[in-house]
Amino acid sequence: MKYEVNEASPRHKEAIHIIQVICKALGINFKHLIGQKRQRHLVDARRVCYVLLKERMQLPAIVIGSYFDRDHAGVLHHLKSHDVLYKTYFDYRILYDKASKR
Repeated sequence: MKYEVNEASPRHKEAIHIIQVICKALGINFKHLIGQKRQRHLVDARRVCYVLLKERMQLPAIVIGSYFDRDHAGVLHHLKSHDVLYKTYFDYRILYDKASKR
């Protein structure tokens, strides 16, 4: 069963706003970000969104996944891999720092 987000909630509007700000900061179209393509820059941008939504809003993985039409297990995978990528992958670090400053 797919988790449904209450679209009337102020937290929903805040989460969508965060996602749109990240899209603008990284120069990625919103439709491409929530789409199914698995190009490296899109996957990294999704990972950044997952991490910032978790850090800033303390949303559970199932809710974060519902914004991107993804399973919670995939979100958990990206949340766990963030620290390793941030330490070892220079381009990802620049991407994350750029988005988190906004």
